[in-house]
Amino acid sequence: MDRANKLRHMATECLRLARTATDLAARISLLAMAQKLLDRADAPSSDRYLDTAVRYFNDEQMRRH
Repeated sequence: MDRANKLRHMATECLRLARTATDLAARISLLAMAQKLLDRADAPSSDRYLDTAVRYFNDEQMRRH
């Protein structure tokens, strides 16, 4: 899977989680992250940003559980 598709896949996961989130703050965070990931999917490549996005996504997942 290339970088852009990986980012889009993570954005889709954020949207899926946001639909089921009962906590408003979590929903807002997930929607914001999805937008950031989609923006980056269309932007020039930056491995450092992808690492940061993945780390943020994983941190958000850990906070939810």
